[in-house]
Amino acid sequence: MKRALGTGLMLLMLASVMSFGQTLSGRWTMDVELDTLAGNIGDYLDFTSSLTLTYTVDGLVFTSVSTINDAGWVDQTFSAAGTVAVFDVSSGLDFATSGSFEKFDAAVSFPFASLDIDLDFELKDEDLKLDIGVEGATDVVALDIEITFGGDDNDVCDLNWGGAEIDVELPFCCAELEASLEISCGGFENACFSVSGIEIPNLPWLSLDAQVCFYVQTEAAKKQLTLTPVFDFGADVCFDVYIEQLNDGGVGPDSALVLGDIVVSGIGVSCEIGGVAFVGQSYFGTGTKPSLLAGTDYWEAYQLATTDEACCGPFTFSFAVFFDEDSTDLFDVAGFGASMSYDLGDNLTFSIAHDFSEIAPGVDLWTLGFEVTW
Repeated sequence: MKRALGTGLMLLMLASVMSFGQTLSGRWTMDVELDTLAGNIGDYLDFTSSLTLTYTVDGLVFTSVSTINDAGWVDQTFSAAGTVAVFDVSSGLDFATSGSFEKFDAAVSFPFASLDIDLDFELKDEDLKLDIGVEGATDVVALDIEITFGGDDNDVCDLNWGGAEIDVELPFCCAELEASLEISCGGFENACFSVSGIEIPNLPWLSLDAQVCFYVQTEAAKKQLTLTPVFDFGADVCFDVYIEQLNDGGVGPDSALVLGDIVVSGIGVSCEIGGVAFVGQSYFGTGTKPSLLAGTDYWEAYQLATTDEACCGPFTFSFAVFFDEDSTDLFDVAGFGASMSYDLGDNLTFSIAHDFSEIAPGVDLWTLGFEVTW
């Protein structure tokens, strides 16, 4: 079953702490400046909010940074870094929130005999630059070599480079996640995330494989979710499969009940990462939408929130991102919502929240409040 829709955000790389020493950390900053002397009411508020999410697993660190100001969603970057065998690796992806690729860079360093080798790669505006550095020393001789290829800013792919594909396998809640990133000379082509053997409740003889792919270049569908039935049994317990059973009749005495098709109308995933809960829901059916999507026009949402076993003492927070097939923003992001509260004592709670909507770009709701009890 295939569902081709607009786009979404790459928060899907978040996982659990069930194995491999996984951790999830983050940082949310918000600055608000009120200018009561501004001449126009629209200039009274100067607002900036930044969310940094960091997922660490088995020595690899994945980071997402999203920035919103009073004009709207203005910046989105992704990065990865870590050590694989003897290789120290790092990479970064920068996007314009309007939906276009801006830059990809990567670096690899490793020892070779008595030498240290450094490779630095950058792709921007279809120009490729490769720096190769070699360093080494003995008691009497020091060696330092740097060679640069490309980078001549001629908007032509240098070195006859055809592209690259990076594949990574990671634990994801109760499943193994297969992730792939494809880069061409034109920039970001796609990123795909796949899981296999998702169990369907009450149907032990049938499971699902799921894959979600993100595009920003020339694809008509900037996000594509594919569900494939598999006659197998999976033991994954953190996935929800939303099922509709179509039927007709059943009103006597003249209309017999006819049981029709069983339709998979969506999929969800949830898990706890320490004191933080991750929930993702995708729904493209006609029935009642699941919790995050209920009462909205969106088809997909991801949320991070503190749990009862909160990580942060008296501090609680919730952050959600929503997707709409008609959005014109990067990955079809249609809106953000964030809130936090802090108990200053037994009788005083401080709270703050803001919403962003792609339909009316910019922060369309900002609330600040407190509650006192006695």
